[in-house]
Amino acid sequence: MGEEKGKQSSIQGRYVSILISILVLVGLYLTSLHNYPLFHSIAELFSIIVACGIFMIAWNSRGFLENNYLLFIGIAYLFVGSLDLIHTLAYEGMGVFRGYGTNLPTQLWIAGRYIESISLLIAPLLIGRNLRGKPVLVGYTATISLLLISIFYWRIFPDSFIAGVGLTPFKIISEYIISLILLTSLALLIKKRRVFNAGVLRLLSASIIITIASELSFTLYIDSYGLANLIGHFLKIASFYLIYKAIIETGLVNPYSLLFRELKKSEEALRESEERLRSVVQTATDAIVSADSHGKIIFWNRSAEVIFGYSAGEVVNKPLALIMPERFREAHQSGIDRVVSTGKSNVIGKTFEVTGLRKDGSEFPLELSLASWKTREGIFFTGIVRDITERRRTEEEREQLANRIRLLLESTDEGIYGIDPDGYCTFINRAAADMVRYKPEEVMGSNMHELIHHRHSDGSPYPADECPILHAFRVGQGVRLASEVFWRKDGTSFPIEYSSHPIIEEGVIKGAVVTFTDITERKRAEQLGDALNEIKSTISSTLDFDRIMQGVTIESAKAIGCDTAAVTLREGDSWVARYAYGFPQEFIGMQFTNREAPLMDLAARIKRPVAVNDAYNDERTDREVMERYGILSTLAIPLMIRGDVIGVLFFNYRSAPITFTEAQVDFAGNLGMSISFALENARLYEAKRNIADTLQSAILKVPKEIPGLDFGYLYRSATEVARIGGDLYDFFELENGKVGFVIGDVSGKGLEAAAITSIVKSTIRAFAYRDCNPSYVLAEANSAIAKQVEGGQFITAIYGTIDTASGSVVMASAGHPDPFICDPEGCIQKIARRNPPLGIFPGTDFASFEARLNPGDTIVLYTDGLIEAKYNGELFGDERVQEVLDLINLEPTKEIVDTLLSSAQEYSKNKLSDDIAIVALRYVGAPERCLEAYDNMPD
Repeated sequence: MGEEKGKQSSIQGRYVSILISILVLVGLYLTSLHNYPLFHSIAELFSIIVACGIFMIAWNSRGFLENNYLLFIGIAYLFVGSLDLIHTLAYEGMGVFRGYGTNLPTQLWIAGRYIESISLLIAPLLIGRNLRGKPVLVGYTATISLLLISIFYWRIFPDSFIAGVGLTPFKIISEYIISLILLTSLALLIKKRRVFNAGVLRLLSASIIITIASELSFTLYIDSYGLANLIGHFLKIASFYLIYKAIIETGLVNPYSLLFRELKKSEEALRESEERLRSVVQTATDAIVSADSHGKIIFWNRSAEVIFGYSAGEVVNKPLALIMPERFREAHQSGIDRVVSTGKSNVIGKTFEVTGLRKDGSEFPLELSLASWKTREGIFFTGIVRDITERRRTEEEREQLANRIRLLLESTDEGIYGIDPDGYCTFINRAAADMVRYKPEEVMGSNMHELIHHRHSDGSPYPADECPILHAFRVGQGVRLASEVFWRKDGTSFPIEYSSHPIIEEGVIKGAVVTFTDITERKRAEQLGDALNEIKSTISSTLDFDRIMQGVTIESAKAIGCDTAAVTLREGDSWVARYAYGFPQEFIGMQFTNREAPLMDLAARIKRPVAVNDAYNDERTDREVMERYGILSTLAIPLMIRGDVIGVLFFNYRSAPITFTEAQVDFAGNLGMSISFALENARLYEAKRNIADTLQSAILKVPKEIPGLDFGYLYRSATEVARIGGDLYDFFELENGKVGFVIGDVSGKGLEAAAITSIVKSTIRAFAYRDCNPSYVLAEANSAIAKQVEGGQFITAIYGTIDTASGSVVMASAGHPDPFICDPEGCIQKIARRNPPLGIFPGTDFASFEARLNPGDTIVLYTDGLIEAKYNGELFGDERVQEVLDLINLEPTKEIVDTLLSSAQEYSKNKLSDDIAIVALRYVGAPERCLEAYDNMPD
């Protein structure tokens, strides 16, 4: 019921207001009919009063008015009202300003409307900005003063009304411009609508719209008392009435909708902020404690209760000293007194660590951030307290871990350093700094690539974008290399093996750790190892004692990098210099006794290398001898044959004393064993060579000539020691003008194979003398040989006969490479009937095959050592044999076999791996006695 009565009362009040407004307008209209200047004065006076009221409310509430729009409009309307007052007094019929006519009030009207419209345009732009009222007031005063002077004194203000003509173009255009400005101000006002009460915004907008209509009406009159003028003033009254409703009435009846709207919003925001702050403070994990200037607690949040063990009720209004150890309380109170008395403090606004005291009496470390504020009631303090017990424990553990890591880094002989993502050093251990010959503090923060990795081993620049260390951690993958160098502070380089691995934290690459080792000694050991292999290869290529000793002396001295070297041999009671490097020629033959050369005697007795770093001051040397030859450091290596020392090899350094490395001593020991082995082989070689020469004479002996044939032959053993092996060849005359020939290859090499070769040769020749048929000879020889050789051994062979009268050739092959037959047109390989090798299957039949030679034709036979010569895994092969033969088949037979061998040697780079036998038989025609026998044969 009450709400319905309120609504009815409101509706009735609204109707009454409308009725009163209508009566007022009717009264004003009647007044205009009776006395237009009176009507004009009443209308203008209303707008002037409203303008002054707006100013009074805005100016006097500026201290708490946050909406600068209203403050600016209030000041502006004071001056708009002032111009309207002068306009009213200057109106036609008022008689105040004589001699000016209708133009003066019209000019004042236009000036007032320009000020009003421009002010309404500027006002929205000031929302949210700082606005000082007095400078604005002064500015408007200056502007209005200039306008009045331009109208009354300078008379430069454009004419707005001409008697008998009416409104000037300036006045009409100005009214349109003013309307446009007002329309723009309305748009800006609507854009800023969020800062206005909805009702106030509607009234202000309606006022501006009606003002635009009023201005348009004033563009139409020609008589200052006319109807258009009357309508314009009625519209002006309406616009100012709306402003009155929006600002004056609202400001007086409901000030919170206008003057205190922003203040109210600020209070609500402050209240919400306080609630949020209270929630944050009570839910914060840190203790928050406030105290007054007497050091008494006034606030205590829940986290403080948890950390210290006291409830808020137990500590509020109690001294702060309650939560600190007694030893700190006096200093604490002195600090409070100093702040209260002087306002100065060394701890306010800072974070520091102190010791707290719990309710149970236990002390604990805490972190305190202290702030202060001042009110009328005095100075207050607030501390944010964090229990850092766990953090301290973690820091201690980290420090212990860091110390252990530091000790670990410093205890290793590997160089270790860390870099950030830009390649700058973050840590480096002592070993790394020592290797690059910098102090650790010189390296920290330096670009490590530019400092120690800027060039390749050859001195050429090493661009950072090609550096594997930087590339590895930038892509998140580790790398390990052993083929680069680092550069020392003194500009020298050293070879390194290094690894670079990224440091990754939570999936982000933070840098890299680089571990490296100086591999100078390893490289030197590798170089010495390579040199030792080369020396072994050199001494194994010959069995001549003098060549071995001279070659070893020179090559090993170069490899180890000494200044001089010498080999002294034991001859009776003396040591005699026989081979030397770096010594004058007259040194050869010098003799030394054990007293003069105690180091030689020592090395001979202990039978292992002896290194002397300081030859002048070592009792193992004779200083006089060392000074005579300028030897500062020396390394002695005993040379032995079957455990007996026959001599000593010396490496001497004269330019500066050195400390022999383990790699150098190992090299010396291995070299000594290799030399001893080579010398033993050389001794055995002499014995085997005698045996080989004897066997060679028996196995490879052939007739100097055979009628009807020209032949060339050669044998090259794979084993130089024995000079003979398992290959054989033989030519011998048979009955009836036939010549037998054989070429064969016994499995195996050296003297062992040569022994079987002798058996094979004599066996084949024996059966050939019984019956020269190749099939018969190989079949019988196969059975006989199978009984004489061990299991697994076998012989490949070709046996054949040449009829020197007719050139007919019959051959049988026992698994041997096929022969070539050459005539002036070229060479072809004669494909033999396939039979197994000799000595494997007793009782085997051997099929034969035939050929016919014309005078000048040549049969070329060889063992598989020729075609199996290889280079890079590829065999010399039958095809290359044919290519050579096609070029030389007309050459003498001796040149044919020599060329074939040299071609294979050249192809294999002189590294033949098997015995080679080559035979070239050229049919030169029937000998005379064969022709006579052939002619006497019956038809």
